[in-house]
Amino acid sequence: MLPSSPPTEGSTFFNNQTIHGATYNGHNINDRETGSSLANGALHEENTSSFTAASNADNTVLSESSSIEARIVSADVAVKEIQADKKEARHVIATYGINPDALLHMVERWTQTMLEEFKSAKYHFKHPLRQKWEKQEFKMNAETINRKRILYQHFKALQQYTQTYLSKKSFEDLKEFVSKVDQNANVNELKEKVNNLIDTFFKIIESLEFIEQYDNVEDGSSFFETKKVLQRLQVLNNKQSHRICIIGLEKCGKSTYINALIGFELLPTASERCTQIRTVLKPLLQENRSLFATVEYYSDSDFEGLIAKMVKRIDEQDQQYQSRKAKIRKTRQQLISKFPEREENLKLSGNYGNADDERKSIIKKLHEYIIDELYVNIIKEISIYTDKLPGM
Repeated sequence: MLPSSPPTEGSTFFNNQTIHGATYNGHNINDRETGSSLANGALHEENTSSFTAASNADNTVLSESSSIEARIVSADVAVKEIQADKKEARHVIATYGINPDALLHMVERWTQTMLEEFKSAKYHFKHPLRQKWEKQEFKMNAETINRKRILYQHFKALQQYTQTYLSKKSFEDLKEFVSKVDQNANVNELKEKVNNLIDTFFKIIESLEFIEQYDNVEDGSSFFETKKVLQRLQVLNNKQSHRICIIGLEKCGKSTYINALIGFELLPTASERCTQIRTVLKPLLQENRSLFATVEYYSDSDFEGLIAKMVKRIDEQDQQYQSRKAKIRKTRQQLISKFPEREENLKLSGNYGNADDERKSIIKKLHEYIIDELYVNIIKEISIYTDKLPGM
């Protein structure tokens, strides 16, 4: 590094230039080696007093104090000295043209000396740490550390989800998949895909809730409605069948519509009111395909409540009213004696001769239950199992 201005008397260049006879701080310079030595000596002369004083001060502090804080102060002093020495070195190089390699070598040796000094005093750090350990002043909060670890895991999981399930491409693929769903689609494959998506969204919400509650900022209620929607969707997706309610005015053709829908006369039809009992059509049970229908009877308490609320007909006398009540009780008693479990199962045995004849016989009995007003307060619901429902 060359000085910015021409050398003056008393200055020396060491970059393979001619050595001029000059004096530097009272020393005669005759050659490069002598010049380098004197230049280094000049640097030492300018810094010896401050360096020695600082070193002595550091040694005094280190010997008198064993605290970490004293060592930090000492380190700060050393840093400031290094910065001052670097500034002085730049000044000397720029002013007197000292060989940069020689100066860097000197600074390196000085730095190594300082590091060795700090290493030799490492017991000053160990001693207070040992005292704190023996006094059990180190309190490791395992719960806090574990929560931070879990927080990091949730954060990394959310980063992955943004590249997969929450990415634009993922939603586009899902939209395309749904658009191709038709009657010929694999229902089990569709259900599995929906369940996987729901499970993944639950995990995403779990991570969001943990992050939200980490600093007790929120109670996690912001995701409550979203989770309810996902839970309802999950229940619907896992159902083996879905209930469709056919509602209409009396004699508007509900039973006729259902018969047309399934393709044969299963429910009774007439010009007057004929469906007195709630009737449910269900898909065949895979574990019991011979079961054709189930008749569920009201419990004793429900039956007594219905009888108590029963009203007289407009043209009905008291005697007729009581007689009708007694007939209902007697009929129910006969049925309950046969089916104490309050449930009657009608099955296709296969021993009837002709399966169609057996089915017709059961349907005839069901029509009697469904049409006759006598069974309104006795039978709660009739379930008919068939493979004729759409989608079966």
